Amino acid sequence: MDPGDILIFYSDGIVEASDASEEQFDISRLRDVVLASRDRPAKTIVEDVYQAVREFCDGVPFDDDATLVIVKVLSNGET
Repeated sequence: MDPGDILIFYSDGIVEASDASEEQFDISRLRDVVLASRDRPAKTIVEDVYQAVREFCDGVPFDDDATLVIVKVLSNGET
């Protein structure tokens, strides 16, 4: 991996989280949130994704686990 690369591990509960009309959050929304937050620390990207999912669901509870791990390579080679 190169500096700035981001590796995303997620459970299906993230992308299958649904709103009241049963539309799913899906992988494209996950990608969009991560790309919009890519210059932020990994911990903040995780927080941004969870916030986006909560806003998308608008009070509809998760039916599944929602696990997310972000690994980001820093410019000095650390993760």
